[in-house]
Amino acid sequence: MKDSNNPTGNFDYQNNFDIKLPLQISPIFVLISVIMMVTGILAYYNQPGSRFWMFLFVTSGWIVSLSLHEFGHAITAFRAGDQSVAEKGYLNLNPLKYTNLFMSIVLPVVFLMMGGIGFPGGAVYIDMAAIKDKSQRSLVSAAGPMATAGFALILLIPFFLGMDKMADVEQNVFWSGLALLSFLQITALLFNLLPVPGLDGFGIIEPFLPEGLMFKLRKVGGLFILAIFFLLFNDTPFRDAFWYAIREIANFLNLNILLISNGFKLFQFWKF
Repeated sequence: MKDSNNPTGNFDYQNNFDIKLPLQISPIFVLISVIMMVTGILAYYNQPGSRFWMFLFVTSGWIVSLSLHEFGHAITAFRAGDQSVAEKGYLNLNPLKYTNLFMSIVLPVVFLMMGGIGFPGGAVYIDMAAIKDKSQRSLVSAAGPMATAGFALILLIPFFLGMDKMADVEQNVFWSGLALLSFLQITALLFNLLPVPGLDGFGIIEPFLPEGLMFKLRKVGGLFILAIFFLLFNDTPFRDAFWYAIREIANFLNLNILLISNGFKLFQFWKF
């Protein structure tokens, strides 16, 4: 999520709760959701090319989660006073409205292909000037991670019920893919909640910071992100602590680490 100080038009922000919510689900989001369900079924029943179906299942599921995350920001911002999000098409769950195709879809998928983690890639531009209340601004930033957490919990229901342990060996590709997709939600959630400028974790606390400090941190936000990438991809205590937290969360949520590891291998369907 990004914040913008651009003019917001002629909307009456004082009466925003009286305005009808212009929600219309995008056909693109519906199509991607259908792809996720169909490829998940094909992988579940171990149809020919099951690894490729699993790849599409995880990839389309990631795009669905990205859309839900950004929609969470947008609908909360709309309710809080920024009705410009409706003009920008953010309330339609269309991933193309939230994303830069390369930065938001291609690059994250490349990270996955390389065995990386789920990085949040989308962005909606929120006019925080239209949202007067600090708590509401904080809630707008928190709404995206809350949507990610909600989607993760839905994916994790079968693991809570132990269904993966009762499955046949033939269904291993599907369960590995579902474990991987769930794992990606956890990594993206934890990463995005870091209190670093440019991430939602910082956005949650930003409204309560002194204005001078806030502007200084914004200016160097890109450097913080680069530093986080450096710390995660090198042998550092930060990386160890991050992955330790991820493993503990996965264990707590009854998510099998071996399934996740297998999911990464199977996701790379082009390898034999």
